[in-house]
Amino acid sequence: MDNHVVTADGAQAVPPPPGRERDDGWLPPGWRRFARIALVCYVVVAVFGVVYGIVRLISPDTPASAAVIWGLCAAGPLAVAFVWDRLTGFKVLGVEFTLADSFARIDATLATALSASENQYFSGNEAIFQVVDRVIANPSIELLELNLRTTQYWWSTRVYLQAALVADYTNIQRLVFVDGDAQRHYVGMASPGEVRRALGQLPGLNLELAYRQIQQEVRQAQQPSELSEVARIVYSWSASAFTQDGQAVSEDAAKTSMSAELLTQRVKLETTTVEWTEPLDSPRLQALVLDKGFRFVPLTENGRLARVVNTENFARRIASQAVRASLR
Repeated sequence: MDNHVVTADGAQAVPPPPGRERDDGWLPPGWRRFARIALVCYVVVAVFGVVYGIVRLISPDTPASAAVIWGLCAAGPLAVAFVWDRLTGFKVLGVEFTLADSFARIDATLATALSASENQYFSGNEAIFQVVDRVIANPSIELLELNLRTTQYWWSTRVYLQAALVADYTNIQRLVFVDGDAQRHYVGMASPGEVRRALGQLPGLNLELAYRQIQQEVRQAQQPSELSEVARIVYSWSASAFTQDGQAVSEDAAKTSMSAELLTQRVKLETTTVEWTEPLDSPRLQALVLDKGFRFVPLTENGRLARVVNTENFARRIASQAVRASLR
């Protein structure tokens, strides 16, 4: 498992342990990022105000709307420069230039719906089943994000359930794990099948067998139901008995609280990342992303997950740009 993080300037560094942000300043990383953004915003406002004031001072008869336009012309480019390398697309003279197809679509609503911390029991909660069916039916979702948050938020049984459902009923390619709640520190990703195999058959506990039995019972049920097959599996999961060391136990007794450390011990994760310090059109960043050799490469900012690049689409876009440039 490759634990190296490669930055856009070519340097390599060891990422911080799962669940911990890199601390290289007197402010936490989240606050440092907030401070930088706030500072730039104040600079943009100050530039606008100075230009607006100069215009009104030099030419008092100038309409306020004209002074506003002058202020926007001066401050606008500064604001655009600040967000340029994070833009996913723009349109000029009717021609659209988009970067959005390089990013994989990530969904986090299914994870929230199935987490034990939010919903230990699914009985009577129609909103959960609507979320489940909506995600399962959406073929454009490539990645599913699970935020481990704290050691008590996720149960191993629910991580397994999510992996099994995704593997059986969707085309989702990876489960993406982050932790730290709003910090969203990147932990790693794995295919649904890999997570399912790692958690499905633990010593004394066979979750795969329990899932298969529930799935079979749902399919053989004769009574009509307004719920989909997936929703009925979810409905039955928390109420089912699990066999642990030969004894029938509830899910609460069978589960293990899933922390980032425990996850990395049990599941083989893809942990390589690229620090997003340059625009997507930077040749150096493009080389770093494509050299990883993975289908999906996370872009991080001080360990925080920012976006995930679909390298197939990314390579196709780069090649298309190169061909257009050669034809000019």
